[in-house]
Amino acid sequence: MIAKDKLPFCPPETDVLAGRKLGSQVSRLSSGAEAEPYYPELCEAGLIRTMREDWIEPSITDKVRILEDLREPGAKQVHVAEKFGISKSAVCHILKMNDNIMKEYENSTNQGRKRQRDGKEAEVGDALWLWYCQKLAQSAHISRPVLKQKATQLAIERGKEFNPSDGWLNCWKTRHNVVQRKEHDKK
Repeated sequence: MIAKDKLPFCPPETDVLAGRKLGSQVSRLSSGAEAEPYYPELCEAGLIRTMREDWIEPSITDKVRILEDLREPGAKQVHVAEKFGISKSAVCHILKMNDNIMKEYENSTNQGRKRQRDGKEAEVGDALWLWYCQKLAQSAHISRPVLKQKATQLAIERGKEFNPSDGWLNCWKTRHNVVQRKEHDKK
């Protein structure tokens, strides 16, 4: 009998036991060493370890739908996992984070996001968002340079040395679902 820690992996393309396609990943043993050659007889006998599928992260909206499905009488985590194409452990984790997900859903400006990340200088980003909302309420046109200038000003007011880059501004706009369009001259 082969020791469990010496078992090779099935090839990365297929998981013979589950009959599903996997991502192209390097096969490694738990010790970190590369796997030995592929042994089909061990795969078929169930004496082989297989690699996990690529992780699927549902959006905030999908997580809320998953929670709603779990609230139905007689709902089982396995059935919900199959319906949304995620693992049972992912469904369990979503159920565990129920309160955080609902708060995030209610407060989020971009519900298509998968994770809540604040990015660098979150305090400046939040202050810029409040200022942006006030200006939108006044029907003001806000350009990219104006946003960067205001972010710099807000950072200085908070005693921070922060010079917003184009990348930071792009991430901020994506986080808050801000879309800016060029105004065309009227003829």
